[in-house]
Amino acid sequence: MLSKCHLFPRDSNLWFRTVSTAFVTCVVSWTLFTGSRADNSKASVLEATRFVVKDDQGRERITLGMEKDSRAVLSLIDARGIKRVVLAAPSESNPYIQINDVDEKARIQLMATDAFATGAIYLFDRGDAPKARAILGTTVTGDPVLIFSDRDSKRRVIVALGSDGTPVLQTLGPDGDITWQAGAK
Repeated sequence: MLSKCHLFPRDSNLWFRTVSTAFVTCVVSWTLFTGSRADNSKASVLEATRFVVKDDQGRERITLGMEKDSRAVLSLIDARGIKRVVLAAPSESNPYIQINDVDEKARIQLMATDAFATGAIYLFDRGDAPKARAILGTTVTGDPVLIFSDRDSKRRVIVALGSDGTPVLQTLGPDGDITWQAGAK
């Protein structure tokens, strides 16, 4: 009678694999189930002043931490060790995202500023001490403005929309006085 029962396969190796698979499945399920029922009343916190992600060559590629000047900074670093993208939240100034060149000098910066109500995008020159040469932002009234500066960081051309939607174009002298204007006054 027992030989006709198909509960146990005739191939003992198949039977062993089936029972082993079922056993492992039960153990894994039980482990996952009981692990998920752990005491969740305590929040898990991982604390550090700096986190580092390294590539397979051991080079730092991502860092997250506090800088000496109290900025919270996330940096994306290329394979040569150059910080190419920086996301920073300074303790006493405006937060920003900065894209650097191969010399680790700022070329583009997106910043929430006090000077512009909703933020601004700064484009820097390639000098030894990069200066913002073009700024795209919005005024405190929410109107768009584009500013071009000279090598001495003096505003020389302003293109904007006035609060009534009228286009404005201004050229400025080295002293900051308007030398020519078209559009709203």
